[in-house]
Amino acid sequence: LSLSPSLSPSLSLDCVCAQIVSGAPVSASRALELGLVDALANPAKGESLRQAAVAFALARAKEAKEDPGLLEARRLSCRPVPFGGEAGKAEGKAEGKALSKAGKAWALEACRLALSGLPPESRGGLARRLAVQAVTAAVQSSPELRASSKGGADACPEPWECFEAFEHGLAEEARLFDTLVASPQSVAKRHLFFAERAASKLPPAGSPESGGSG
Repeated sequence: LSLSPSLSPSLSLDCVCAQIVSGAPVSASRALELGLVDALANPAKGESLRQAAVAFALARAKEAKEDPGLLEARRLSCRPVPFGGEAGKAEGKAEGKALSKAGKAWALEACRLALSGLPPESRGGLARRLAVQAVTAAVQSSPELRASSKGGADACPEPWECFEAFEHGLAEEARLFDTLVASPQSVAKRHLFFAERAASKLPPAGSPESGGSG
């Protein structure tokens, strides 16, 4: 659930919902494309992960020294949820900016469609449904662009407004997580998890350890 209140500005909600409910692994190149990571090391050029990480950190520190606002701008907790999708493209969405009501409506519709494609709670769909609900709550609480009183460009939400929405998202995730932990599906899956591991330690059938005759 932890993706829901801290989404990357490069992700659209349909992509986020699909990733959360599937749990499918993401390649490094795909993660870079989606904005889940900032940079990749290039072993082909003799660059180690440590070298790449140090170089990246030094570059960001230099940028922050020249413009202290950049460091704050990188905090996902102080940025609005990116609504994304065709509405975002149509309105010329900029990096890290929230969209108008039309963009939020598109994002909520993406969440609704993701929810409609999941199995019912009674057939093992509880966790995935609550995950989409967490994303929906993050969208609903995220502030929108404010119309300029002077007729200029719409103003981005203040960082504190975004942080309040982020805190709300975390609280909602915690509530949904507690619901999942106490659910029969969670109890059953934990039982199955430990049963499978216990079964893997049993001696082969027919071996002396199993009590069979050799």
